[in-house]
Formats: sequence, C-alpha cells, structure tokens
Amino acid sequence: MPPKRIFALNEILDIHERIKATVWPVQDRSSCLEFKTFIRDISEDQILIDVPYVDEVKQYIRFGSPIRLEFMREDQQIPRIDSNIFKLFRSEDYFGCWVPVPVVFEDYFVKRRRHVRISVKFPIKGACVRDGQGFEFAGQTVNISGGGLRFISFESFQLGEVVKLVFKPDAFPYEFRLEGEIVACSPSPFNRNRKRTEFASAVRFVNLNPHQEDRLVGLCFRLELEQKKHLQDS
Repeated sequence: MPPKRIFALNEILDIHERIKATVWPVQDRSSCLEFKTFIRDISEDQILIDVPYVDEVKQYIRFGSPIRLEFMREDQQIPRIDSNIFKLFRSEDYFGCWVPVPVVFEDYFVKRRRHVRISVKFPIKGACVRDGQGFEFAGQTVNISGGGLRFISFESFQLGEVVKLVFKPDAFPYEFRLEGEIVACSPSPFNRNRKRTEFASAVRFVNLNPHQEDRLVGLCFRLELEQKKHLQDS
C-alpha cells in the first residue's frame, strides 16, 4: 500500500508559490529545460505549474518527462522534489502541466513544523498541581510549534512543573487538551499590567500521541500559510 498522506497539499503549499523547474526529455538526460514558474492550482496530490511559451517546450514537456522542482522560499531551505509530468493542461491563457508531489516532501514539512515556532496569539487555560494543591491559570500564547509553546500569564512556574493546557485557536476546528513540562519561566519583558507582574513561560509538550502530533503540525501549517497570505495581501 502507498504511504498514507497526512495533510492535503493545499495545507503545505500555496497557489502562486514560486518554483524553479528543470525538465528532461523522457528518454534522454543529455539536455534539459530550466525555467522559473509558479503554482496555478493544487489538487489532493498534484500541483499545476505554469509552463512558458518557448520553442523547445514540445521537446521536453510531455507525459512522463522527468521534472525537478525547487521551491523558492526565502525563509527556509526546502529539498528538491523529483517527479514526472503526469498530465498536460492547455487553455486560452496559458499552458501548464500537472506534477505529482511525493509523500516524502510532506514528511519534510511535518518534521520541520515540529521545531519551527509560529508567532501567534490566542487565549489559553491551564491547570497545575504544586505541593499537593491544584490551581488553574489563564494566559495568552506568544508562539507555538509541533513540540511546544510559549505563553504569557500572571503565574510564575518552577522548571520541571507539569501543566495541563486547553486551547482552541481561532478558525481551527479542534480543541487541544495537552500536557506539558515547564522548561523556562521569567518576568515578561512586555509586561502589560502595571499592578501585577506577567511571566513568559515555555512549555515542552509531553506524552503526545500520534494523533495529537498530527493536529499540532496541521495547526502550524495553517497558521504559517495564513501569515504568509496576510503579508502578500498587505
């Protein structure tokens, strides 16, 4: 059986994303066609890229032609994708081709999102047991990744304390109920309250099951794409 796809491609890639493409004839690697292009459309497991109108296109852009894609993102190093042209597409306005995206490319993004933190603010609630006494607290996130988050609250935590967190980011369909370990806590440099001290606490998620990990990584994908689209629109 083929590997199961965790995310839809439109949660990983974005329409209009810039790409450098290299294409070879089906049975000949002695020459190639290189061009810069972009994604026009995204399906469940393929992307449609724009192909320039040049004389040598017919020699290279065919069903089965080997193609290598390099995504031109300034903020990260993305591995090259080797695939084959699956289908040609022609309209009155442009000429393009559909290219399958292998699951290994998705795996790269999954691993990356486990370590890269996304700046985001949403309310968070939690509970902790200290010296046999339980207490609750509330705060606001600063950033999040697939492995942990940082939040601001009025509570000062001790390193190693275990907290139970509950949060549901805006427009995300799932509520998270996770357990984490405090790995850092200090007075916030951006204290917004003059009467009480705010603390910035960093949490490393613990005891995550695969389902929780997938949802966290999916959340990070969505947040990153939303921020990217916001920057493009502005």
